[in-house]
Amino acid sequence: MATTTTDNVATVSALYDAFNRGDIDTVLAGMDPDVTWIEPRGDPLSGGRYRSPAAVVSQVFAPLKAAYRRFEVRPGRFVDGGETVVVEGMFVGTTAAGTTFEIPFAHVCDLHDGLVLQFTNHTDTAEFLRVLSR
Repeated sequence: MATTTTDNVATVSALYDAFNRGDIDTVLAGMDPDVTWIEPRGDPLSGGRYRSPAAVVSQVFAPLKAAYRRFEVRPGRFVDGGETVVVEGMFVGTTAAGTTFEIPFAHVCDLHDGLVLQFTNHTDTAEFLRVLSR
């Protein structure tokens, strides 16, 4: 059975919920085994392109856990583009040093057969650097 666009928005929304609960196994299960995960070049923790769920865990999720006491991804708006779902929202949290922050993002999630095939994060990396240096 083909995945509908509404299913793709629901899938992406559920993955944000799982991430915020700390349920990384569910997040990983929502990724294609050949997922490409792209963080902005200037990201102070994990800028780059990663190619597998394991690489996302070690190169993106692990640095977040080390640098922040609390890190949430709060989606605000989902734009249904079929197999591409765009999400606008805020990163909200507290650094290990105690600095609180709210930084906007736009994520582009490309899905195939209900799994995230490519994820691209667009955010203000200079603001993250500023927050982490306090």
